[in-house]
Amino acid sequence: TTLSCVFFLISDILYKRYNTRCILNLCGVYNNCSNLSILIIFSVIFFNGIPLTLKFNLETTIFLKLCNYDFFLLLLFLLVQIIFIIIFTKLIYYILFNNRQYSKIIDISIYEFLIIFSNLIILIFI
Repeated sequence: TTLSCVFFLISDILYKRYNTRCILNLCGVYNNCSNLSILIIFSVIFFNGIPLTLKFNLETTIFLKLCNYDFFLLLLFLLVQIIFIIIFTKLIYYILFNNRQYSKIIDISIYEFLIIFSNLIILIFI
């Protein structure tokens, strides 16, 4: 739930800056909002399931259960995980590093940064 909170906060911040939720219109966040883009990158790394996070432990448990149950389901699970990580990471890369430039885009405030950063820190210690 902490990651969901982080991504909802990030989407709200992006909506306030760009006045749209369309992924095709969200381009060049790295050039315009460098602090926000760093938080997005860390959030994506946590979402992809780095070790010692809750999602990593859950995926490991499911993986071990499927190893004992059925080989076909295990392959399907791995295939879906790999495809999802690739698609999700490509979308985030497009949003962050596309070349479209906007003027008058303000980077995140200290308050927004502290909220998202504290949620990521809580995620580490859960």
